[in-house]
Amino acid sequence: MKQGNMSDKEEGANEFDPFAEVDVLGSGNLIKKTITQGDESKERASTGMEVNINVLSVKVDDKHVEYSIDGTNDVSNGGYVTFIVGDNDVCHAWELVVPLLHPGEKCRIRSRRQFDGSVKMEEDSWIEYVVEVEHVKSRKPIHKLELKERIAQGNQKRARGNFLFKQEQWDLAATSFHRGIKYATSTEGSSEMEVLCGTLWNNLAQVQLKCSKWNDALESCENTIRLDKKNIKAYYRKAKALQAKKEYELAIECVQTACNFENDNKTPLKKLLAVLKNQQRQSSQEKTELYKRMAAGIQSKSSSQPKDTKSLSSLLGLIQNPYSWVLALIASCILIVSILSSAISKREEL
Repeated sequence: MKQGNMSDKEEGANEFDPFAEVDVLGSGNLIKKTITQGDESKERASTGMEVNINVLSVKVDDKHVEYSIDGTNDVSNGGYVTFIVGDNDVCHAWELVVPLLHPGEKCRIRSRRQFDGSVKMEEDSWIEYVVEVEHVKSRKPIHKLELKERIAQGNQKRARGNFLFKQEQWDLAATSFHRGIKYATSTEGSSEMEVLCGTLWNNLAQVQLKCSKWNDALESCENTIRLDKKNIKAYYRKAKALQAKKEYELAIECVQTACNFENDNKTPLKKLLAVLKNQQRQSSQEKTELYKRMAAGIQSKSSSQPKDTKSLSSLLGLIQNPYSWVLALIASCILIVSILSSAISKREEL
């Protein structure tokens, strides 16, 4: 009996408690606790599947707060949210926990700020969500979706990206815009799709400028201009990227091109153009001064050295001044041609 009782205790200790708190990542920063079990006979969500959840409450440090996915509607008190797992439509906390839930399951999710950058809170604060999974369903691949659905998803990613940009979540905003571009890129020739795709590329360029990714920003601006040749914002942002790379002449050309388009407010363009011209002038002056100092240094070294070291000085001067190499090469070519011509003429005389 005693041994039997021990076995019962051990068996009970090993039983899984579905209502116990689960440390999702093992770091103590993301906790899941089931309130009501779901239907385990139904499929849970995985990457690429569509999920609809009911957000019953959102609290930060036990205080109710308003909560929005894209900055428009508050969903913190019974709001429904539909998103695609893996598309960056919602916070990381939901992306990680919701795929663990069966349809009908209600749970409490507690996380640190690192899993939800869309809410302003302290580093050591907790945000708590109570959500319930309504349904889960599979989706077609992007290329098989109807045009209308692709435009809708592209606009959803655009709105989410704009919201994250305002929250200064640059990387997350870029992810949303990149994802939106995948939906909005089409060969069907839809003007609405082209406008949306151009907007997404342009917004992505703005994020890349914030992250000092100048070459990526240039590429995004070029993609925007390819879709909309008179997009003034794209030319302006392209000029800003070129300015950061100190390619002032090309940046000035961009701004001047944009100024030729009809626009009610050209003040930002004119201001940038004035700054670029001033920077170009300063850059030119700095280069001139540098060349003068280099030439003066070479001349000073040459005159101060003994005669027997002047040949070495001349060689060093050639190494330091690339233009001298060009002149020396031209002179050598002329000398060689002259010697060959002389040799040929002498041979003919013989």
